[in-house]
Amino acid sequence: MTMRMLTRLVTLVLTALCGLTALCGLTALAGCSSADDGAESVARPVSTDEAQQLATVRFKLFEQGSVPVTVAAKTAEGDVGLQGWVDYRSQLGYAQLTQQGTSNRAVLWSGSTAGVHASQPDALGNPALPIPAVNETGWSAQGLGSTTDALPQLLKVLAALGTDRPDNPMLLQQTGALWLRDDTFDGQTVHVFATPPSDSVAEGQSNVAVDPDASGVRLWVTDEGRLVQAEIRASSQWSTVQFGAESGPTLTAPGISAQ
Repeated sequence: MTMRMLTRLVTLVLTALCGLTALCGLTALAGCSSADDGAESVARPVSTDEAQQLATVRFKLFEQGSVPVTVAAKTAEGDVGLQGWVDYRSQLGYAQLTQQGTSNRAVLWSGSTAGVHASQPDALGNPALPIPAVNETGWSAQGLGSTTDALPQLLKVLAALGTDRPDNPMLLQQTGALWLRDDTFDGQTVHVFATPPSDSVAEGQSNVAVDPDASGVRLWVTDEGRLVQAEIRASSQWSTVQFGAESGPTLTAPGISAQ
């Protein structure tokens, strides 16, 4: 894809992504708690053992590779549903967009770029494979770096959740990781954490005050350290992501780079 083509597609997709309307909201996800549930729980800094557990969560996503995801995204224009996969090894995501009253679409994204094209879902509600070549007609694309819209921000954060090495547990403690509460998910006990505020990590701040609202990401983690659900704040809106336990298909898309 030439730079001229990409620039043109960036302009086209900004309208496409921002105009999405809702079919499913946060309450449509069975077995999960909303961002406001447990508001009376007393948040506290993570313990040493909890920091060790939290430090491996993102690495476990990378080890899983392609992870099934179901997303209920909150945007200024309404709620948007997505279902598909994020491949944390190839750093690509591919999901069917669920919207009311419009044609079916799928979105393909990396850490820096997103593209949308017309797509009929398969029998399970996922986008059909293989992924069409991104230099074919019918694609609209946009960069994710500068936009303030909720959905592109959410996609960027979701693509970055997996990492090829464990986090530093001591740094998680020092920069403000929090235990929020214990919860249940699909019949099992999980621990809900708030990740450190991004500015505290970037600035190397230590002993950050306990403030559950300062974090933009909350993680539902099993005793084994598997991430089953996340809440992500983008443009002041909380969206919910559920993660499947089985590995999905390896994602490759000629013409779109991960970074």
